[in-house]
Amino acid sequence: MHLRKLATGIPCKKPLVPFLAVAAAAFVLLAAAAAAPAQSAGKQAEVWTQSSIEKGFAGMAGAAKSTGIAGSILGRYEGHIVELSSRTASGQVEVHQHFVDIIVVTKGQATLLTGGTVLGKKEEADGEERGTSMRGGVKHAISAGDLVHIPAGLPHQMLLQPGTLFEAEIVKVRVAK
Repeated sequence: MHLRKLATGIPCKKPLVPFLAVAAAAFVLLAAAAAAPAQSAGKQAEVWTQSSIEKGFAGMAGAAKSTGIAGSILGRYEGHIVELSSRTASGQVEVHQHFVDIIVVTKGQATLLTGGTVLGKKEEADGEERGTSMRGGVKHAISAGDLVHIPAGLPHQMLLQPGTLFEAEIVKVRVAK
């Protein structure tokens, strides 16, 4: 078992990372919930079991293999979206002007490229931009158990090695315009 350093510089054993990823994601969701108006009497909490998430990923496997990417939105809410993402190929460059991405990697590994200059930029609806590639940026090796925070407005791209399956749970949190 090898040691990794947390952002605080404190070494930790790899098995602790999934716990920290879940704890950090829970903290972010609680913070988003605290910032949102209180639930009305008719609203209920939602729980996605590990089994239902695994079935969701299994249901997307064919599409991910044939097109390189598949996704499933589990829920749309006032201030955030919860979704699953499955990839078998590198993605386009993405920029979300109105959403923060919080990603919990559940399977595989990828290189996350962030902060470069978007090439071949095309603007889409609701502050979304796509690009064909990126010049410059910072490379981050990410793998199962890692937790990623991508601020709104930061260009980013997932790069995968051929034959790689990459799965993640994503919470997209809307930020004030």
